[in-house]
Amino acid sequence: MVKIYRNEDVEEIVMAIPRGHYHVRGMLKLRDQVIVLQEATLAAIARAYLSIILHPTRRGVILKRKHLSRNGRKPGYAEYQLIEVPNSEEEAVKIIDEVLSDST
Repeated sequence: MVKIYRNEDVEEIVMAIPRGHYHVRGMLKLRDQVIVLQEATLAAIARAYLSIILHPTRRGVILKRKHLSRNGRKPGYAEYQLIEVPNSEEEAVKIIDEVLSDST
């Protein structure tokens, strides 16, 4: 099941670094549930969004979960990262088009 949330379905967005932690958490308080995302996920969403919105022709991007070894990532970065799938623009547009057409 796919849920599509409109802006009027979002009651509140809260971002903060919890006491005793070093990284931001983001909370989406929706009409029917609360979702909390960790900083790595928020950063991935921001990267994907900005890579589309700031590019003159790009229309989509897919990020996939990838496990990175300690030597394969920067210090302080999470073990699992959402990494861009090369040449995924058309597939991303196709996926979103299909989800939207199935939900109406």
